[in-house]
Amino acid sequence: MKASEIAPSGLPQEPESASEITKRRPGARPTRLPPVYGTVLGEYAAALERAPLSDETRRTYRSRVRMFLSWLADHAASYSADPLADRQARDWAVRDYRMWLLRDGPAKRSRVYVNSALTALDDFHVRRGLGKADVAREDLPKSAPRALEERARIRWLRAVEAHLSPRGRCIALIPYYAGARISEVVRLDVGDVQMSARKGRLRLYGKGGKFREVDIHPKLRTELQRWLDERPNWPQADDNRALFLNAKGGRLTAHAAGGIIAEIAQTAALDDPTTAHVLRHTLATTLVRGRTDRDCSPITCVPLVMKPSARPSPPGRPSAAATATRSASRPRSHSIAPRWSRAPPLPRPARPSARRTACTPPVSQPVRPPDCIRHDLRKPFGETHLNGKSRQAAQRCSG
Repeated sequence: MKASEIAPSGLPQEPESASEITKRRPGARPTRLPPVYGTVLGEYAAALERAPLSDETRRTYRSRVRMFLSWLADHAASYSADPLADRQARDWAVRDYRMWLLRDGPAKRSRVYVNSALTALDDFHVRRGLGKADVAREDLPKSAPRALEERARIRWLRAVEAHLSPRGRCIALIPYYAGARISEVVRLDVGDVQMSARKGRLRLYGKGGKFREVDIHPKLRTELQRWLDERPNWPQADDNRALFLNAKGGRLTAHAAGGIIAEIAQTAALDDPTTAHVLRHTLATTLVRGRTDRDCSPITCVPLVMKPSARPSPPGRPSAAATATRSASRPRSHSIAPRWSRAPPLPRPARPSARRTACTPPVSQPVRPPDCIRHDLRKPFGETHLNGKSRQAAQRCSG
């Protein structure tokens, strides 16, 4: 074993991932700009630092604007006015740059990339006081996001289990089980993982400074615990609060984390390229389809269990135990059914009906004389006398 593979604590340390030592992909190195456009890019980068944007958004905007300025340096002479100062020349330049990305450039870009570049250029021109360019976006096909199929999920999970590094297994499972972006994975700190004896929650920081908390899947919880046990053996583990560290003790970058996922996907021999966003789409697809398979599905639906109440239910209404049984047997994704698909209510038993007349009052009320009897308010209740016309009616009522 080489000396570079031994940690300072004396324990053997795995060699650095292949994604961290391979050459940079084409386009990753900064493009050189003339001094004039370099100054413009520096001013824009300083404005981005003051804006409430995430680090990934700032990096993407700087990269898109740098490429535009590099293209503009070669084509600025073809415009009668300065595209960075004149609105009409700005629109012409952005339209030509859009066509260059789609058709004339050395690497034809996708429509998603072109729309992303136009969004960055809009932000660039707005911060320069020119406003957004009058350029239409590319129409994107309305199709479902790409996700892993049934067999691909099984191969992916088997490849993750065969991976040697606990850090790599955690990076590969967090997008799959928690739906996190690759930038949210590398942004995690040790304090963002909260685990107890039986439960666990993960705090993810998304775009715009927003955060959310998600439950930790049991399989992800096991891998996180293994990585937390191994993390103190890595360099600068006590000084850096980042959850995932690189070989030098710094925070792992999104590029390196994406390389780890690509390496595991290559081991799984998947047909299509697999990224963290594909794993995130896999979770969303699983939720939409309402799957409950524990082996290849990130989400496990738990049936609703209600504790029966000690109070007896009113007559004609289902008991609490019957309600809990009916709720548990109903699918989780259809727990709230439409009104027209609900079961009809149970019939209530008929109440004993008694024909009430003027001479047969209810038992719970005091006996009152019939309406044909004229009361004498000067005498006590019950001492009445009849007039001549109602005597026969009173006899019929009493008979």
